[in-house]
Amino acid sequence: LFFLIDRYIENKPLKVLVISLLAVMGCLLNSAFSVTLPFALGTSFVGVGLYYIGHLFRKYGEQKIICKVMNLSWIPAILLGIVTVVLIFVNDEINMRKEFYGSIPLFWINAVLCVIVGMNLSKLTYKLIQGNIIGKWLTGIGKNSIVYVCLNQVVILVCDKLIKMVDMPLIVSQSLILIVSLAVLWVLSIIFMKTKLKVLVGRK
Repeated sequence: LFFLIDRYIENKPLKVLVISLLAVMGCLLNSAFSVTLPFALGTSFVGVGLYYIGHLFRKYGEQKIICKVMNLSWIPAILLGIVTVVLIFVNDEINMRKEFYGSIPLFWINAVLCVIVGMNLSKLTYKLIQGNIIGKWLTGIGKNSIVYVCLNQVVILVCDKLIKMVDMPLIVSQSLILIVSLAVLWVLSIIFMKTKLKVLVGRK
């Protein structure tokens, strides 16, 4: 959707208007009008807005303000992270898959803040772990994130069913689900990226 809009709408104000309308419509369809579009189109409309924000950050990344915001030191990044967490708890539950956005303006503010905080903490942390096994693993998740995004729900559901067949304390079963899911997704990402299956996730 974003590719089509970006390619065929050359007028910048019109492009911003179309993307904004899609994003707002995606947020309102379910909550305000109880309408759910097929093929997760409502969620996709919101995704177009999020994608466009990322596109702008990348396109104007050398601009002074954006460059500063995306290259914070530890203390500002942590403080902004605390503010973001507080704002997340102020809002209602967010579930894009079910099209729950709580306070829509707060959803968008939190989404952008999460990206800013996440990117900054990733850069700062990577300086400490680059080259070691944890750094390589996390870098692999970043490079192959499309596999994780597409398959995580299925993998988690399967692991949940299998692990909960054995009676154990909730915290133990949840921890095992996390560990096993990460391990399975890591194996799947290697399979997808090292074989012809990579065409399914848009890689040549």
